[in-house]
Amino acid sequence: MKLDANGVAVKAKENGGITIDENGLSVNTADIKAAIDTTTTVSVDSNMTLKDTGANGNHVYALGVKTDGTVASGDNKIVTGDTVYNYFKNNALRDVSINNTD
Repeated sequence: MKLDANGVAVKAKENGGITIDENGLSVNTADIKAAIDTTTTVSVDSNMTLKDTGANGNHVYALGVKTDGTVASGDNKIVTGDTVYNYFKNNALRDVSINNTD
């Protein structure tokens, strides 16, 4: 029977491919690889961009959102708050009365 630094008997303990028992520490790399081997599916639409910036077998995804829409009928692209603000600032009196309480 092996004892730890405090004189307590070491009991077998296994956790996801790593085992500690009276013989010491053992690692089953196949179990660890299976636990972390994942597939990531990323889908984007016309308002998004995706770039894999990883190297050496690693993947680092940069997801961008295109904000090139305008405040106009039929435009289904994404706009920023600044785009909306400027539209109403420049067109509020002509198209919509923001202060109208009727």
